[in-house]
Amino acid sequence: ESAREQELEDTVRRLVADWDGRVELDLLGPMAAYDFVTKPAPTG
Repeated sequence: ESAREQELEDTVRRLVADWDGRVELDLLGPMAAYDFVTKPAPTG
């Protein structure tokens, strides 16, 4: 939901602060649904 975008960003900021030095976290998006779909390469 795009209406909750700010809530997500605030949560990610808190996680980054809490986990500083222990993990790397990248927030990417929004991404189209087809970015997660793969298809076999054409043959022949």
